[in-house]
Amino acid sequence: MVLAAVVIAACFGEAKLATSRQAVVVPDRDPVDVGTAMVGSSVTTSPSITLSPETELSDDTITSITSGCGSDFQLSLPNGGMGQVYCAGGPIGSGSSMSAFAGDTYGSGACVPVTYSFDASFHPTGPGPASCAVYVEYVPTAGGASSIRTITLNGTGVAPTYALGVTPLSIDFSDHPVGSTSSPTTVTIENTGATAMTVLGSSSDGANFTVSSIGGSTFASEDLGIGQSASYEVRCTPQSLGPIGGTLTFDSPAGPQLVALSCNGIGVSDLTIDPVPASFASTLVGRAPADVDITITNNGTASTTLTLSLAAATTDLTFATGGDPSGQAVAPGSSTIATLHYSAAAERPAGSLGTLTVDYAGGSPRNITINGTALVGELGSAPAALDFGPVCVGATASKPVMVYASAAGDVDITSVTGAAAPFSVTRTPGTLMGNHGNTIDLMASVSPTVPGELTDSLTLNTNLPTNAARSIPLRATALPAGVTPTPDLVHFGPGRVGMTTSAKTIELTNCGSAPINITAARIEGAGAGDFTIVSPENPVMSLPQMGSVKFLVVMSPRQNGSKAAQLVIEHGGGTVIVALDGNGFGGDDGSLLDRGTYYACNAGAPVGFAPLALALLLLRRRRRRA
Repeated sequence: MVLAAVVIAACFGEAKLATSRQAVVVPDRDPVDVGTAMVGSSVTTSPSITLSPETELSDDTITSITSGCGSDFQLSLPNGGMGQVYCAGGPIGSGSSMSAFAGDTYGSGACVPVTYSFDASFHPTGPGPASCAVYVEYVPTAGGASSIRTITLNGTGVAPTYALGVTPLSIDFSDHPVGSTSSPTTVTIENTGATAMTVLGSSSDGANFTVSSIGGSTFASEDLGIGQSASYEVRCTPQSLGPIGGTLTFDSPAGPQLVALSCNGIGVSDLTIDPVPASFASTLVGRAPADVDITITNNGTASTTLTLSLAAATTDLTFATGGDPSGQAVAPGSSTIATLHYSAAAERPAGSLGTLTVDYAGGSPRNITINGTALVGELGSAPAALDFGPVCVGATASKPVMVYASAAGDVDITSVTGAAAPFSVTRTPGTLMGNHGNTIDLMASVSPTVPGELTDSLTLNTNLPTNAARSIPLRATALPAGVTPTPDLVHFGPGRVGMTTSAKTIELTNCGSAPINITAARIEGAGAGDFTIVSPENPVMSLPQMGSVKFLVVMSPRQNGSKAAQLVIEHGGGTVIVALDGNGFGGDDGSLLDRGTYYACNAGAPVGFAPLALALLLLRRRRRRA
C-alpha cells in the first residue's frame, strides 16, 4: 500500500504531501452556521455536513464523531458516526490492461471522493448565540495514530415576541386541619420573550389560598422587563373539610398561564407535622440535594405508634437510611423525624415526587406531598473553540468568550483555570441561569514570544455532576518578523467539474517594522485557470504594521484530474507565494487533460517502473472494491 502510494505520487504530482502537513479528513465548511431558530423550534443544516478526502492519497477511517454541544445542538450520525473517507477511481473499462488503466479516472489523476455526511440540528433553549465543537476522530485505513478534526457549529436563538415561563404549574398542599396554614410554596414567573410586558395575577379562591409577594413583587400587576422574574409564596388555609381546588392565573400578552392548586381540609389531629408540603431544593440531575427532615409531633394525651408509607411517583424518592420511624411509640408532647432521600437521577420538572402517609393509633392517616425538581445542567460557550489565527511575535491578540447554561438547570462556575503563558484569560466565577438566562463573559489573550503553532485550553470548573471541568481549546499561529501567509499550502480536495468549491481563506499578515503596500495579487501555474480570487476585489492596498488581510480563493475545475497553482501576492518588500492544489472529478472522460501525465511518466521511467505502477494502481482499485 505504501509503495503504491509512492509510485502514484511519483507519476501524478503528489510529492507535495511530503510537506509537514498531513492529509486529513476535511469538512465542506467550517465553521458551520446552522442558522437562526426561535426558542422552542429547530433548524437543521442544509446541506448536510460532508467530510471528504483532502488529497488523492487521503485514506482514513472515521472511528467516532462526538460533541460537547449540550442541549442546543443534536447530531444525526449515520452508522453511529463511523465511515471511510478516501479517493476512489471511476469504472474500469474492458479490454487490455492498458485500456483498463486509461478508463480509470483515479489513474488519470481524478479523485472521485467517497465521503461521509451527517446533519446537525439547532434547538435553542434560550435566546442568543450558541456554539458547539464537534470532534471527528479518524485513523489512516492502513494503520497509524488517530487524529481529531474539530468542526464548530454556530447558531442563534431568537426569543418569541411574548413568552412567559411559570414554575411550577401545579401545587398540592396536602392534608391540613381546618384553619391551619400550610408551609409556603414558591411560584416564579419569568419574562422569556423579547418584549417587556405587564403580567396580571389573580386567584380563583382567595379564602383558602393566599399569595404573598417576595422582594417587592406585586401579585396583582407585575411589570417585567426582558429576562426579569418575580416570585410569590402561596399557602393553603382550608376553611372547610374535604378537597379544595383553586387556580392562580397569570395573564399577559403571551396568553394566560394557570397554576392548579389543591388542598384537603381535615378535622382536628393529634399530630403536628412540619413542613407540609415538604420540598427538596431544586437541583441538577445527578446531584442529590440535602435530605429532607419531616418532624412529627404527638400533641395528644396518650402515647401513639406511627406507621409510615411512601407512595413515590419516581424511584428516585426513598426513605433515607434509618429515616423511617415506623413502629416507634411517640409519647405525648414528643417528636420524631422521618427523613427522605431524593437521588435526582433523572430529569423531573417542578412538582410532586410522591406522597408520604403517616398513620397513627387513634387517628386518621395524614398525607403529605413531597415536592422536588431535577433539571439537566449543560454548559455552552461561544465560541466552542477559540482560534486566534495568525498573531505576530511581540503582539497581543484578545478575543471574548461568552459562557452560558444551555439547558434548564443553573450552573455554577466555581473557577477558571489553565491558559498558561503565552495565553491568558480573565478569571470570572459566577452562576449561570438555565436556558441562556445570563452569560459570563471572559476575555482570552495570547502574546507569543516565538514563532510556531500554539495550543492550550482554559478550563471552566463547575458544579455539574459529571464532567465538572469543561475545557475550551485555544489555538494561535505565531508568526515571525516579515510578511507571512497563513497557511502557505492550501488543499481544495476533490471538486466536481463545472462547479465551484467553498472558499478557502488565506490571511496575509504584516509582522514587519513598517507598513507595506500590496501592489498585485494573481493566480499562476499550470492550473491557474481552475482557481479564482474572489476577495478582495481590489488587492491594491496598504497593510499597516501588525495588520492583516484575508484573501478568499475558490476552485472551479474544468476537467478531471490533479490541479496545481500558486497565489502570488506582490508587495513593496517582495513576493509571497501560496501553493494551491485540488482535484477535478465527475467530468466527461473524453475531456481529460491530465491523461497524458501517465504516458509522460511512462516514457521517462526506468525499465519496469511503469508496469509496476500500473499493477500497484490496479491492486489499489481492487482493494477499494473489496
